[in-house]
Amino acid sequence: MAVGVSLAAFTATPVQAYTLTSQHSFSSAPAEAPLVKGDDGNYYGFAEGNFYQLTSDGTYTVVEYLGVYPTSLIKGSDGNFYGTDPFGGFRNYGMVFQVTPSGTLSVLAEFDGEYVSSPGHLIQGSDGNFYGTTEGGYYTNYGTVFELDSSTWTTTTLASLDSWSGWSATSLIQASDGYLYGTAEQGGYYDGGTLFRLDPAYPYLEVLTHLGGGYTYEPYGIPAEGAKPAYLIEAENGKFIGMTNEGGWFGRGVMFTYTEAMGYQFQFDLGGDDYENWDAPATGHHPNGAPTLGGDGYFYGTMKTGGAYGVDGGGTLYRLSFNFNLGYGSYTEIVQFDGTNSVGDLPRTGLTSNGSGSFYGTTSSSWGGGGKLFKFTP
Repeated sequence: MAVGVSLAAFTATPVQAYTLTSQHSFSSAPAEAPLVKGDDGNYYGFAEGNFYQLTSDGTYTVVEYLGVYPTSLIKGSDGNFYGTDPFGGFRNYGMVFQVTPSGTLSVLAEFDGEYVSSPGHLIQGSDGNFYGTTEGGYYTNYGTVFELDSSTWTTTTLASLDSWSGWSATSLIQASDGYLYGTAEQGGYYDGGTLFRLDPAYPYLEVLTHLGGGYTYEPYGIPAEGAKPAYLIEAENGKFIGMTNEGGWFGRGVMFTYTEAMGYQFQFDLGGDDYENWDAPATGHHPNGAPTLGGDGYFYGTMKTGGAYGVDGGGTLYRLSFNFNLGYGSYTEIVQFDGTNSVGDLPRTGLTSNGSGSFYGTTSSSWGGGGKLFKFTP
């Protein structure tokens, strides 16, 4: 595997023109779950315990106060919204919930904290059932991958995570082959996290890669090829892109690819800083989950921090592509958040596409104090 600041086949492209406008100001930081587009063409999300609606013309309305603070929110095939709140439920150990577009909340599953707690990522599978991850519980502190039956609303543990398979899951997807693929940022052979997969019909968890091993940058022992993966997405059939939160030349993460044939491959270092006098561009680091595919074929996402204003800067909005046939990709940081513009800084969520070339996202803070709901058009 190649190591270093960047690959010759991976280039930074010039910053392009864009528009960035504030749609709403919050009094505090909004929920970590990104907005979701409803069947009615409007957008729905959570902030300050409120379930809100944003119309396509930018009108913000609180639908209902529900006291829910989700970390995951998706639209189900029935048009309702489904999510997880890691501290919700009767015992405050987490819940899976359903909310209708009109704001009616139903708790579908609650966790007891003994064996399972703190649900995180939630997806709906091709079979109509829901799949998610948990952080752990009092007796088993590593977490699980679970299934929630959409007809009976009963939960089944498909796999228990451990120190070998990795724990503290950071993403979960269903790929084109029907398998569930995920990332865990802790554990594994090198304690740098893992990539894993399992067949929901015959659940056996298979570790694809143990991160954190291989060549290290001394004297700090930083794993050059990345550690603590943040997400994994399927860019093409059987071909995956991901990023990590640690490792690489700067110790702030890398972008990587994974295929069955080539395995895990380092592609690009994150977290560069011009002030450190490294011969590398300043980039954001610590991604807000997976990026979103735009109509132009590029992926768009946000970084929680870093960028042109230093390693502890206000975060960035980036564009990413990778051609697996050519082994060539591009990475562009389009927006440098600094808190002085109209949309604040420290991006809180990833981006949600409107299907017409624009995206919606949120930030955590601004000079006015609270976060912002913004619209971005490249």
